[in-house]
Amino acid sequence: MIAASVLLTSSGLAAAACQGTNIEFEEKFSPPDPSWGANSDVAYAKDGKAYLKAAPNGVASWVNPAFVFDNVFACATFKVPELKEAAAGTGGMIFWYESADKYYMTAIKGDGRVGIWRYLSGRWNPVFPLAANAAVKTTPGDENTIEVALHGNTGTLFLNGTKITDFRGQPPKGGSAVGIYAESELSQSNIWEFSDVRVATFQ
Repeated sequence: MIAASVLLTSSGLAAAACQGTNIEFEEKFSPPDPSWGANSDVAYAKDGKAYLKAAPNGVASWVNPAFVFDNVFACATFKVPELKEAAAGTGGMIFWYESADKYYMTAIKGDGRVGIWRYLSGRWNPVFPLAANAAVKTTPGDENTIEVALHGNTGTLFLNGTKITDFRGQPPKGGSAVGIYAESELSQSNIWEFSDVRVATFQ
């Protein structure tokens, strides 16, 4: 399942995780910037981490609308939780966010797949359909760093330093916000732990 609820094949090419030296924004949640908004039952920060806990077969996301960027590297680092239904567990990052009804999202699945989607007017549209990739870490407790390099209407997706794909889209004019995203499996709630969200500009 890929659904919406927002609060408010590998190329073999490699790159350093979280590229860019001119950091525009970095959130390590210790404590989080108040512009994220108050903690809730499904999205909250504690002890230097952010947690997304969606209901079974549900979704959770947390976007910070106060910081808007254009032409950047954006990345998020998160841990894989314990999963009974690996194909259903989903964790990743929101980018090119314009509103709760219009944004892009990239994520991994607990079974080793990665993809990119656009959410628009209540529908998910695949930008890069889910595909298995050896760069995805799936063992509970493993950390994944997912990154998009965005320039104009083009982007490149990296996972753990490995280039996954180039893509095109329709970013909001004047810049956009970023956020974090997770889905729970059908039978139980999963807690996805995020330790870092970072945005850096191109040189």
